[in-house]
Order: sequence, then structure tokens, then C-alpha cells
Amino acid sequence: MGVLDGKVVIVTGAARGLGRAMSAGLVAAGARVVGADLPDGGALDKAARELGPAFLPVEADVTDEQACRRVVDEADRAFGGAGALINNAGIGMGGINRHFAASPTRFWEVTPEQWREVLEINATSQFLMARALVPALIARKWGRIVNVTTSYPTMVMTGFTPYGPSKATVEASTVALDGP
Repeated sequence: MGVLDGKVVIVTGAARGLGRAMSAGLVAAGARVVGADLPDGGALDKAARELGPAFLPVEADVTDEQACRRVVDEADRAFGGAGALINNAGIGMGGINRHFAASPTRFWEVTPEQWREVLEINATSQFLMARALVPALIARKWGRIVNVTTSYPTMVMTGFTPYGPSKATVEASTVALDGP
């Protein structure tokens, strides 16, 4: 019997990296996981094959409000509803500059489009997913939301714009979340 038997968790960014590892750990602990990620070369399907029937893959762009609602609806349909959310989907500095560690990006070199994309993926998606799930959590009178961020030094590190500010936004938003 697993410590999370009977729990249903939505994990965003579930196809690879930390999201994939968290999904595997949750399944191993007895949870059923709704793994949301972009359609990308079969990584989500591979995770589903490896994790088995306790993992439901859902292709979704979590920067889209309707897609977030659909992820929550899939959790309801497949497993009777989610009681927890791990907001993990994100993009790092490699999406701005592949050589960011050796050659940091100065903030004025970041295009407005890059800024918006990183904020949308790293911060807005977390708001949208939480907003889609919270009514169900309130109705159940129980739930958990985990927002994945980064360390404070990374948030304010020179050359980490817009990644650092996007994660600082998530930190502030998480603290400011209020319940019923």
C-alpha cells in the first residue's frame, strides 16, 4: 500500500526532466498522475508506457486557459478528479541563449517576445492551472498546489533575465495565493 493511494495529482511538464521524475515518484507512491505536456517527439507517450496505467498523458499547452481546463476535466473523467497540482512546466535560460552560463544575456538583449514567452510558460501557466483546479479543491475542502520555482540567488542573478524574474513572479504569486 502506497502513501499516496487514492490521490490524484496533475503534473505539468511531465514528459521529461523534473516533471518526469516527480511523476514516477508519485506513481511509485501509489498516486494516479495526470501528466500534462506539449506534444513533442513522443516523450509524453514514452512516459506513459514506462509509468503504466496510473499515468494518464494529456497533451496540453498550459499557457492556454482552455487547455488547462481540459487537463482538469481529463483528471475528472479518468480518475474522479485531482486533489493536487504540481506546476512544473517551464523554460530555462537555454531557450534564450544556449551559452548563457559562459556568455550571460544582458537584459536589454532579450526581445519583448522572449520576455513574454518565458513569463507565459513559467508564471502565467501556473496561475492558469491553479485557477482551473481550485474550484474542485474548494468543493472537496482539500487540496494541494506545489509551484516549482528556483533559488533566490538565481532569481536575481545577472544574465538570468527573464528566467529569474519569471520565477520571482511565481514565488510572490504563491505567497499571495489565498484560499476560501
